[in-house]
Amino acid sequence: MGDQNRNLTIGLFCVDVNENDELEATNLLKKEFPRGSKVKIKPFGFKENILLAKVFNIKGTKEMTELLVAKDLTGEICSS
Repeated sequence: MGDQNRNLTIGLFCVDVNENDELEATNLLKKEFPRGSKVKIKPFGFKENILLAKVFNIKGTKEMTELLVAKDLTGEICSS
């Protein structure tokens, strides 16, 4: 993710996508959050210089983790 003057690597909080589902998960997120989409980031911390966060569309109606869980491409690996 980035804005006009910086880039930030983000890992989705509490997500572990199976290696076999990575391509489908990536394609789903690219479709739902196309390049240039404005998003809201809710940070939860850092792990190995990667920001762990939940990522929402600007209206707050879609969240990346929820989309992946709904399509059975991941399970949430921590409790809310």
